[in-house]
Amino acid sequence: SKANTNVTEMGEAMKYAAPLSAALGISLEESSAAVGILSNNGIKAGLAGRGLSAVLGMLINPNKEGAKALKNMGKTVSDVNPELHGLKGALSALKGMSTQDLAKMFGAANLDVVLSLINNLSGEKGLEGLTTAMEKSQGRAGDMAKTMTDNLPGALAELESAFEELVLGVGDAGVGNLFKDIVRATTEGVKKVD
Repeated sequence: SKANTNVTEMGEAMKYAAPLSAALGISLEESSAAVGILSNNGIKAGLAGRGLSAVLGMLINPNKEGAKALKNMGKTVSDVNPELHGLKGALSALKGMSTQDLAKMFGAANLDVVLSLINNLSGEKGLEGLTTAMEKSQGRAGDMAKTMTDNLPGALAELESAFEELVLGVGDAGVGNLFKDIVRATTEGVKKVD
């Protein structure tokens, strides 16, 4: 947990950021890392997602002032295209651009988002470090779920889920009343064991 966010906030952010990120070929891990950086900088949940999506949109299609600022830095529009260079590569190309030029390119409303990202590209809690941590964590959620269900309550939860599926299937097949009688008889038998 290297980011100041939780599952709900991350889900809310990705609701806005994931579609464009995916369309640009930016990995889920890198997009999540960017949201983590924004969260660490106080831009959370939907604000982080909308901000990241806006920045991505402006990177692939900068306004005239942004294109002019890039040209003045000796950069081209393609130098900051995340579809060509990934998110980190595109943001790295903006390093050295003045805050005033960044504001022209991204607008005042997105300046905090782009500055937070540019200023946190490397290091353990930067875009590179968080992306690597996300990539290394693949499979850990499954391991954790397996550990949590590898006990009697977990086994009972699996049985309940399987039973619910069976009931739905039997009901759809039209033999629900017969099955209901069998379940009631079984329940009475279990109660007598007490």
